Amino acid sequence: MDFRKSMYKNNDKTADTLRENRFSESIRIRKDKREALIAARRDVGPDLEEDIATILNGNLENSASDELQHAVDKVAVIIATRDPVVEGFIALGLLAKVCNRSDDHTQIFLDAGLLSMLKDFLASIGIDSIREGDRWMRCEIVRILASVLGGSASQIERVIDSGLLLTLVRMLETEDNLIEHIAIEAIRNATRGESTSVFTLLMECEIIKHLCAVLSRSGLGTIELIMNTVLNLLYLSEAEYATVCTQMEMYGGVHCVEELSYHDNDSISTLALELLEQHLCPDIFEDEEFTMDDKECSGSSEFRF
Repeated sequence: MDFRKSMYKNNDKTADTLRENRFSESIRIRKDKREALIAARRDVGPDLEEDIATILNGNLENSASDELQHAVDKVAVIIATRDPVVEGFIALGLLAKVCNRSDDHTQIFLDAGLLSMLKDFLASIGIDSIREGDRWMRCEIVRILASVLGGSASQIERVIDSGLLLTLVRMLETEDNLIEHIAIEAIRNATRGESTSVFTLLMECEIIKHLCAVLSRSGLGTIELIMNTVLNLLYLSEAEYATVCTQMEMYGGVHCVEELSYHDNDSISTLALELLEQHLCPDIFEDEEFTMDDKECSGSSEFRF
């Protein structure tokens, strides 16, 4: 392996400057979220908030309870009728939480037209609008999709049929770190099962190219998501296994993973080594003399975050 100078090391900025920039960005994100939540609560009103609270706090093992079912049905009607108050549900992150809690409730919302509603919302605000309100709404919509894609195989297929999986891939071009992270989490969820249709669609969208581009500019959390997504794609690939490996090499992903195998973070370096040893560069690791001690003796990581 050619362990060149890490592309993650930024020669133009000191570590202190990078930390200050990240801190400023986190402050701005928290402020935007607080303002969005205040506005959303004002729009939703206390009664509907109470209905959502009933769903979130309800005993999901006893989902047939009248109170819980009434709340779920009421929210489903709001989705089906496109009541403007649903925008508040999205902004508050309530729909994402409900979909994350229960596949049954997710199915009720899907049957009420949740995906077409989300698609219309995204069409109205665009995927690259720089307005903070639009950006935050996009984040919450992607969170909902991530929750739905974490559900059953049939629910994943419905997202595919809606065209929203393609939209998630397009969001990897926005260079918005937060949205990229959530979108990759959603794509990772979609690749967890055994759906070859997910694999085929993602490969047609050049998903490896997009993941490699984000990998070269991301923080630890997103890096781990990307490597897990690549592993999932490799497991789904079957006859296209060599294609995935070739594209990882072509778009610089193998070089990124090689560097990550020397990262100070154990979970990152272990995951990178798994990718290299078992999939991307298995021939290199056939030499029995290569050990983890060799890895530790070859120098400290160049990564800076």
